[in-house]
Amino acid sequence: MIRKYVKEYNSPLTPIPTDLVLRQKALECAFRKAAEIGNFEDLLILINEIPDINAKASLTGRTALHWAVLSAEKTGNRMCFDLLISRPEINIFVEDNEKITPLQLFDKVLDDELKQELLSIHGQSSVASLPQNYSPYSSSSSF
Repeated sequence: MIRKYVKEYNSPLTPIPTDLVLRQKALECAFRKAAEIGNFEDLLILINEIPDINAKASLTGRTALHWAVLSAEKTGNRMCFDLLISRPEINIFVEDNEKITPLQLFDKVLDDELKQELLSIHGQSSVASLPQNYSPYSSSSSF
């Protein structure tokens, strides 16, 4: 399964890395890609393979949760989002390179009651608004 993501991310001829650090990076990329495309089954497998589900992409700074929120907004399918948000280690405050957190993206996916519940769990009472000109799809899809 990781092979299909490594191939998609790099090229069909790219082997799966055997070096532990490079393999970890490949797994993190595959994890973020699965979240972006809404592949729940692969995300469920990969979530147990990576030590840090909050790992950021070096180019965009986005996490799997950023991508899962955007995917849920785009497709209406919240399974990946729900899986990630249910994990106690998930960080809803990680900023991407544009200083946007997954929490700020929740407005488009969550109703007010659930959003307030998540805020209270994480000791917050409100969320900063997104910048007016913010477009989540303006950044390239780099994992």
